[in-house]
Amino acid sequence: MTTNKKADHERQLVIWLKQQRAAARGSLLFLNIISIASVISQIAFLALICQFAQQLIVEQTPITNSSVVKLVIVGLLNLLLNYIRSHLHSRIHLRVSQQLQKDLQQQLNSRQLSLVKQHSHYYWQQQWLSHIPAVGDFVSYYLPQQLLAGLVPLIVVSMLMPVNWPVALILLISLPIVPVFMYLIGSGTASVHRKHFIALERLGSVFFDRIKHAELIHINQAHEQQLGVLQSASGQLNQRTMKVVSLAFLSTTVLDFFSTIAMALVAVFVGFNLLGEVQIGSQINLQEGLYILLLAPLCFAELKNLGRHYHQKSAAIAAAEALYPILTNDIQTQNHNCFDTIDWQDFSTQQPVISAATLKINKGQHIQLHGASGAGKSVLLEALIGFRHATHRLSTTTALLTQQPVILNSDLRTNLTLDRDITDERLWQVLREVELEQWVRSLANQLDTPMGEHPPMSGGQMQRLSLARVLLSDAEIILLDEPTAHLTQQQHLQISEMLHECLKNKTVIWASHKALPAEWFNQHWTIESNKVSCR
Repeated sequence: MTTNKKADHERQLVIWLKQQRAAARGSLLFLNIISIASVISQIAFLALICQFAQQLIVEQTPITNSSVVKLVIVGLLNLLLNYIRSHLHSRIHLRVSQQLQKDLQQQLNSRQLSLVKQHSHYYWQQQWLSHIPAVGDFVSYYLPQQLLAGLVPLIVVSMLMPVNWPVALILLISLPIVPVFMYLIGSGTASVHRKHFIALERLGSVFFDRIKHAELIHINQAHEQQLGVLQSASGQLNQRTMKVVSLAFLSTTVLDFFSTIAMALVAVFVGFNLLGEVQIGSQINLQEGLYILLLAPLCFAELKNLGRHYHQKSAAIAAAEALYPILTNDIQTQNHNCFDTIDWQDFSTQQPVISAATLKINKGQHIQLHGASGAGKSVLLEALIGFRHATHRLSTTTALLTQQPVILNSDLRTNLTLDRDITDERLWQVLREVELEQWVRSLANQLDTPMGEHPPMSGGQMQRLSLARVLLSDAEIILLDEPTAHLTQQQHLQISEMLHECLKNKTVIWASHKALPAEWFNQHWTIESNKVSCR
């Protein structure tokens, strides 16, 4: 990516990040008002302190009770405003995060495996644990602080100008230096944060994969080798973490350096003016000098706070690079329409590419899908059902029965109904069709029997239970992805015969390595060299 394209892309990401303010626009406006009011109350509090110092030290007059009450009220008001400000920060962060989580959940529900399979499991954990909170920090902390960093110095300078214009001029000259160096240091931090996110994802994925396959590692005595892999990934993460931390320290150091120099100039000028050595501008007294020295740091305080939050912008840009391509896709709505005929031209999938000049399915047909192991039969079926990116997808109700039956850790009824409202009469009818009725009636709790390791089930029983679940779904098109692959030849014949009988009134696409009677099928699809031929 060239420099111009990279800059344009980053600008586009920042625009998208700012659009996330819509989730809490009212709260953000209220936060900005409260923040400015908090600064004004702080200035009023400091002005009262300076007035007290003038009365006690120079004028040597007692402070009235009303003045003390006024000071206490202003101080408490400032504390209250800061508390409300902190609460609003958290509230905005929560709203933005919840909206992003909702949008991401909608994308996952819409695109399902076609989206999930593009990245590792740990990548999706990072979306929730790191990327979404980073965007929330940007909207709730960085953007409000950016506004304050621009307004507060102007407010302070405007209040100091009538008191002593040379001091205001010193601050005006010093102020632009801080954001310039902030930009120069922070301009490359987005890529550093991006690399840090990648290293974190890589380490998490490696660790998750090794835990998942711990038994295989133990069998092959590969503990030392895999430990080296983990240490290498951990070392990369540590290096990139230290780069992020070093940039944060460098940014803070530069801000502190320039603000300290500016404050030193102001302090020297005020000191010499009080001594009468400097005659530039109006002569100031103790109250005015103290007022200048207390207010001048406020010019840099909000800029320094912005510098501390500047890394949040870089982290948010890195997070947006992962979230933006996902969340800006249109939600794919699935309209489950009845069909009579499907006639597709120029069908193709993505990664791996499988193409077909034409695919035609008539209602009630049984289609056998042929192909060598690894040819892409599962890829094609997953693309048809919408689990992978493809030019076309089935728009009617579908069900997929794979070679690995899924048994939920719940009771038998839930495994069959998936929490849908289905009568017991219908459940027993389907169990009878798949030849499981006698086995279920032999269980102590029958339909309410908890499933898991007990009661033990054979591969054939698990596949029959999965078939019962498919039949209860009332799907119009049934996709069978080698459902008897791990069964014995006898079980294969029994289950296949039962599938043929139970699904005779359905539209079926059946992928199988094992032999099936040719007369069962109206069409035969063959995948060879990533191309589907139909006959």
